[in-house]
Amino acid sequence: AVVSTQSTGESSDCGLCGRLGNLCHILSGCPKSLGQGRYTWRHNKVLQCILTAVEKRVNSQNTSRPTKVINTIPFVRSGEKPKKTARGSRTTVLGQSTDWEVRCDLKTQLVFPVEVAITNQRPDMVVWSREGKKVILIELTCPWEENAEEAHERKLLKYEDLKATGESNGWKVGVFAVEVCCRGYASDSLRKCLFALGISNNEIRRIITECCEIAERCSMQIFISRDKEWEAR
Repeated sequence: AVVSTQSTGESSDCGLCGRLGNLCHILSGCPKSLGQGRYTWRHNKVLQCILTAVEKRVNSQNTSRPTKVINTIPFVRSGEKPKKTARGSRTTVLGQSTDWEVRCDLKTQLVFPVEVAITNQRPDMVVWSREGKKVILIELTCPWEENAEEAHERKLLKYEDLKATGESNGWKVGVFAVEVCCRGYASDSLRKCLFALGISNNEIRRIITECCEIAERCSMQIFISRDKEWEAR
């Protein structure tokens, strides 16, 4: 693991930019690494894992048959206790709509759905339904663990105006800022996002484990290449 291969306290000068080269700097704070796309490469690898899970869930939703909710009045005889009813299916942000679409800022530059709002902003992922007039924005960050909370708040703030514009146009807008930290730790924000989409708990655990392993493997490559040239990936 990256954590065990290098002390976070001991450091020397960064071989790329000449600044103090501790582990935090190498994995998340070097401007040269940022400019060369090292952090973007790691981010996109994790994002691809999340995209695969979201697309699978959306495809399942779009091919499902909507269920009608029937309200019944339970009758209980005098002196008897009411029987416990079976727990209903989870309520998810996808609701009953079956026309969900997904766009992701990976292989092609994301264009935000113009029917929701006209903007130059590009969240990492957009999931939307014309039928339900709902749109979900997902924004991923791969920060140093101690900076995860600040990154979360910064990303939510970044899309406040876009959220307000979409809502003023009659859409329900949800924004999920999620963090998979560079040393292989996922903030609870990722679990909450996947749960809200209606993904099962077992599948959520698998997805989070895979995302964390990807982030850690990528960070290891970034660490090993800290004094080397970086080829486009």
